[in-house]
Amino acid sequence: MFEIERATGLFAQSGSGAKLRNGLVETWERRYSPEDSWPVFVTIAHDGTEADNSVQDDKFNAFADVLYARAATVHAVLVSTPGGGTQTNVSLFLTKKTGGQYEGIAAASALPVVLTKMDAGIEAQFTAMKDRYRVVFECS
Repeated sequence: MFEIERATGLFAQSGSGAKLRNGLVETWERRYSPEDSWPVFVTIAHDGTEADNSVQDDKFNAFADVLYARAATVHAVLVSTPGGGTQTNVSLFLTKKTGGQYEGIAAASALPVVLTKMDAGIEAQFTAMKDRYRVVFECS
């Protein structure tokens, strides 16, 4: 089990770039199936250079539309730099579109507090939704 206190030791590697958009799309395609009701993503990222251009805007926008249609929720914690960057924009866009939580922090040492707060919010959302069900209509 992951110890939340260990998260304070996360630091971005100098000169590295994130592949956030690609990672989200790939996780969606490999992990989730149409039978998964109300999928949830929780991302922890550092705002910096986006190192991957394999997911173009049109594919990413289509991905975001599928998330919305499938009632998926994206929550994001971003260790951000002044002015933000691609990861900030992606995180804000997806959390707003899916009704998730967004937390921007200045240092990884704030992760235990922020993740504990986010966990409580996700649990409250789950409690509110747990007795609901999804109806799928299939027409010829």
